[in-house]
Amino acid sequence: MFNISARANLGGGLMKIQTFETESLSPVNPALLPKPDAAVYDALGLTPGERQAAQAGVTELAVKRKRRARSAAGRRA
Repeated sequence: MFNISARANLGGGLMKIQTFETESLSPVNPALLPKPDAAVYDALGLTPGERQAAQAGVTELAVKRKRRARSAAGRRA
């Protein structure tokens, strides 16, 4: 909701919204929204097997990213 109502006039793509402007925003109850991962898979028309493979790939990438971050942090110390 903030992205829709905010102004991008700070340069570099930064968004600004004043406190008083938040009163007019209607919050969305996340429990009423479909699960984001499922919505993406549905939009792509993936089969259950393809969904599992995609999730496994994303999980593997996240694990590798964490390992690289720890490795880089260790070199800086």
